[in-house]
Amino acid sequence: MGEIAADGYDPKTFFKSTQFYGLNRDQIIKDVLDGKADVGILRACYLEDAVNRKVVTTDQLKFINLKNDPEHICLHSTRLYPNWSFGSNPSVPPAVLSAVAAGLIAQKPVGIGLYWSVASDFTSIDNLLKSLQLGSYQRFSKEWFWQRIIEYRFWVLGTLAAFALLLIHSFIVSRTVNIKTQELKESLKRESQSFHEAQEAHRRLMKMQRAAVVGQISSLIAHELNQPLAGIKLYARTLQRAKDSGTLTEDKLGTALAEIRTDADLAAAIVERVRSYAKGARSERVSSEVSELVNKAVREFKRQSGERVEVKLTQAQPVHVIVNPLEFELVIINLLRNAAQALQELGVSNPKVDLTIRRSDNSAMITIEDNGHIEKETIAKLSEPTNSTKADGLGLGLQIVRSIIENHGGKISFSQATSGGLRVEIRLPVQEETK
Repeated sequence: MGEIAADGYDPKTFFKSTQFYGLNRDQIIKDVLDGKADVGILRACYLEDAVNRKVVTTDQLKFINLKNDPEHICLHSTRLYPNWSFGSNPSVPPAVLSAVAAGLIAQKPVGIGLYWSVASDFTSIDNLLKSLQLGSYQRFSKEWFWQRIIEYRFWVLGTLAAFALLLIHSFIVSRTVNIKTQELKESLKRESQSFHEAQEAHRRLMKMQRAAVVGQISSLIAHELNQPLAGIKLYARTLQRAKDSGTLTEDKLGTALAEIRTDADLAAAIVERVRSYAKGARSERVSSEVSELVNKAVREFKRQSGERVEVKLTQAQPVHVIVNPLEFELVIINLLRNAAQALQELGVSNPKVDLTIRRSDNSAMITIEDNGHIEKETIAKLSEPTNSTKADGLGLGLQIVRSIIENHGGKISFSQATSGGLRVEIRLPVQEETK
C-alpha cells in the first residue's frame, strides 16, 4: 500500500477487495495461479523458499515493480523495513541487555541477507504510516466525522436511544436504591471484611504449601542422592586402594566402573525427576508389572543397605499398573528403608519385611509389613504432615511417598500388623486389559 500511495494512487480504493491469509502463504500462491486473485503479496524471500520446496516455479508468475537492490539476494517489490525486534521489560538488568544485544549483533548474516542490528531508526516505518495516514497520522476532519455519522447512522441512533433509556432507567432505579443504601453499606462492609479475611487466609495457605513443596523437593534431593553418591565414593576409594596396593585388575576395574555408572545413572534420574517436580511437569508413565518394579526396588535397597534385613516377596498373580517406574521404585525403597531403620532402632535380632502383591477388584494392593513393634498412637500420627517415627526425622519422606501415590490416583494407609509391627498398604488403579 505504501508503494501504491507513492505512485499517486489512493491505497484505500486501489483494490476492489483484499483477503488476508495469515501464515498460510502457500494458499496465496495457489489462489493467484487458480485465478481466484489478481495479485498476491508475500514477505521477502518467501517466494524463493516456495520455489525450493517446489510449490511453484518462477516461470508461472509475473513479478511486479521489482526493486534493484544488490544488498539483498531475494526479489522484492517494495522498500524494505525492519523485521523482527527484540524488546525487554524494565526490570531486566542492563548487563543482561548488553550481553543479549552483543550476541545478536555478533551473528553473521544468513544466506538470504538477514542480519541483526541496533533498532535505532524506524523512520521508514514512521514515513509509511504517515503516507497511508494510519495510527497517529490518521486525519479526523469535519468531513471525515460526518461521513462516519452517515455511514453508521443506524448504530448512532440506536446508541442514543439506548443511552436515553438508560438515563430514564437510572433515574427511576436511583430513587429505589437510595432507600436501601444504608443497609447495603453495612452489608458491603461486612462482605468486604470477610473477603479480606479470606484473602489473608488464602495467602497463608499458599505460603505454607510453597514451603511444603520446597521442603519435599529438598528432602528428596538429600534423601535419594545420598545413597548413589556414597556408592560412587566407595567404589572410587576401592579403586584407589587397589591401585596403591598393586592389586588392581581389569576385572576389578570393570566391575567398579559398572557400579559407578549405575549409581551415576540413578543420581541423574533422580535429579531429572526433581527438576520435573520443580517445573510442575507431569511425569511420564508406562504400563508396568508390579512385581518387576518391586523386585528392582528390593535389589536396589539391598545393594544400598546390604543384607541386614530379610525381604520376602509374595505375589498371587501378575498385576499391571500405569506408573512412572522411577517414582514407584522410590516409594518402595523409601518404605523399605524406613522399615529397616525402625527395626534397627528397636534392636530386632532377626529383622524381616514381608512384601505382598495382590489384586482386589480394580486395585493393585501392595502391602509392606515388618516384624517390629509400633504403638497405635504412633500409627495415627503417621498421616500428619512432617511427622516421623524417627527421633531426628522430619516426616518428609512419608510426605513425598504419599504425594507420589496420590498423584498416580492411589492411596496409602498405615495400620498395625498382626506381628505388632507397622503395616503399610498401597492401593493403585490396575490397568484393564481391554484398555
